[in-house]
Amino acid sequence: MPIMLRHLYHALLKAGAGEDLASQAAEETAQYDNRFAAIESRLGHIEERLEGGFRLAYWMAGTNLAVSLGILWKVFK
Repeated sequence: MPIMLRHLYHALLKAGAGEDLASQAAEETAQYDNRFAAIESRLGHIEERLEGGFRLAYWMAGTNLAVSLGILWKVFK
């Protein structure tokens, strides 16, 4: 049996939609809900990967700044 949103199904029945139409609408809405959950999961993984990349970039920039300041200190001392 396909997944459907029970509250939506009952609300559509109460609003006067036929049982078949309410069932189809609830199933289709559940499919969209599943799609959005999958997209949200993928975006979470991408966000984690980006945070790791930014962390690496911050370390690289900090090391570059420290080395550059050390060289300038030696040159102008």
